[in-house]
Amino acid sequence: MKRTRTPRGKATVRARPLILFLILIGFADPAQADLKPVLDSAIGTFPGHWSLTTQGFRDRYVPDAGFGNGAYAVPRLDAPVVLGFDLDSIACSTCKLMPRGERSAPGVSRYQCEAGLQGRRIFCMESGERVLGSDDVAWIESKAPNPPFKVSGDHRGRLFFHEWVSSREIAPGQKLACGAWIEGDYPPKGEYSEEYEDTLAIGEYVIRDRAIYLTGKDKVVYLFQDHTPVESSAATFESAFLPTRYSDLENVSLSYIYRIPGGFWLRINLVRNHEGAGAYQGMFILEFKDGNGRLLAGNSELYMY
Repeated sequence: MKRTRTPRGKATVRARPLILFLILIGFADPAQADLKPVLDSAIGTFPGHWSLTTQGFRDRYVPDAGFGNGAYAVPRLDAPVVLGFDLDSIACSTCKLMPRGERSAPGVSRYQCEAGLQGRRIFCMESGERVLGSDDVAWIESKAPNPPFKVSGDHRGRLFFHEWVSSREIAPGQKLACGAWIEGDYPPKGEYSEEYEDTLAIGEYVIRDRAIYLTGKDKVVYLFQDHTPVESSAATFESAFLPTRYSDLENVSLSYIYRIPGGFWLRINLVRNHEGAGAYQGMFILEFKDGNGRLLAGNSELYMY
């Protein structure tokens, strides 16, 4: 079967604004990040079936006995306690391993999550960290940004600075920002694609120096910086800081902040179409703690429509 490829470096015009910055930001000094997730993780779900209407159409999803109401089947994990994140909302809670005799299948554990997780699919990671609170990042595009860093190296085309800033303070007196120097025509013009049946932003440009940082009244604290130019059409464009197997994602967004003692987690939602018959859905967690950054956990699973 022919596999549909996503045009790398070409985001849909309708895409969320911070899609670009997940794709373009690489990990380098002053905070060098490990691209391999630190913690084990998996996508949990509750097994079940669809009830049918009298006309034979799908009606509603009915969990199998012993699942639903916070009880999930989670493959490959067997830690006593994990953290669960609803893939369709900001909800996050602790999930506890149920007795070994109640496994739903070989290699699959059953976890009972605390109130708040009711979606069909959750992201689980082996962590006992205490989550103090959560917020939507609520990004706002800077209309007249003041670049906190200079562009390096030679450049030929038009050069400008593009920046998004959170509408909320992430730390006292500081907001989260993503900024990049871009060379070339940006934003690219939208063109309708018959293959993808959508309007795609198609154009050639180079992402140059870029960073994620905390910005306040008096100072800028860099979390990540990268000075290596990346062309929009490069095969590794999306994998600037994501594992290479996720280099053809269609929809990636920096969505929520989870506050933890000594820092915070930045959540990245990801979706990739699978030949029109299903989709890979999952998420990554980036940890910023005690002045260091790392890819804490990440996973996705294929679900058929």
